[in-house]
Amino acid sequence: MREIKFRGYSTSLKKWLFGFVRKMPNFEIYFIDGEISNTVRKESIGQYTGLKDKNGKEVFEGDVVIAWSQGQKEICEVKWGQGRVGFFLYRSPNVVWHLSGGGFDYTFEMIEIIGNKYKNPELT
Repeated sequence: MREIKFRGYSTSLKKWLFGFVRKMPNFEIYFIDGEISNTVRKESIGQYTGLKDKNGKEVFEGDVVIAWSQGQKEICEVKWGQGRVGFFLYRSPNVVWHLSGGGFDYTFEMIEIIGNKYKNPELT
């Protein structure tokens, strides 16, 4: 089983928060990170895939990665399946790689995080 957690960017704290999402009655989205409870930008929220990149960094939905396969490399965004179950690497508009849920092998040497769609929109 993989660890279930999320990350979101807090503009007031100017940092990423990791933990669980709690939606409040006033429709603000709060993150619970240990003792910290703070609002985060909705568009920055991404779920942990349960995988790490070649440098040991946790891979989250919304990360932009370099993916290597059979000597070729692609810049892709990590997304939850669009009509499919699992996390995938997308290079608009196509799926390049299936990260979870079976069907394809995954090794830590295959991807490297280079940014994320929230902080680095020019990469997507």
